[in-house]
Amino acid sequence: IRGDIAINDIKLSCSTQEVGKCACKPGYLQNDGVCVGDTLEFLENDMSLSTFTAGVEAAGLDTLLDAAGIGGQEYTVFVPPNDVISNFTLASLLANPLQLNETMRAHIVTGLFTYDNILARAYMYTLNERR
Repeated sequence: IRGDIAINDIKLSCSTQEVGKCACKPGYLQNDGVCVGDTLEFLENDMSLSTFTAGVEAAGLDTLLDAAGIGGQEYTVFVPPNDVISNFTLASLLANPLQLNETMRAHIVTGLFTYDNILARAYMYTLNERR
């Protein structure tokens, strides 16, 4: 699976959640109990994530996260919702492309991680090679 997002315990890709069961929304496939799908498509279809999505697209990282991916790589994206990112913040980042790219890359890690995988790790390196 390339350019995919794992959304597990936050339930964003599950239409129903029962103990040990997840019914994935259309466009998502179940992979070891985790719903996965096209990361960019997921971001574009969730209006509560539109500010971050606009930043990803403006930074040119949309091709990295689309279904084709780049080099067959999987990614996990830590996406803050709109109520955490203000449009003012995005506007200031858009005025500084270098800072925009750094900020967006700081929310993406290489690899497909579930909630439990993340909790088990002491740290992860983001695309800008920071912990």
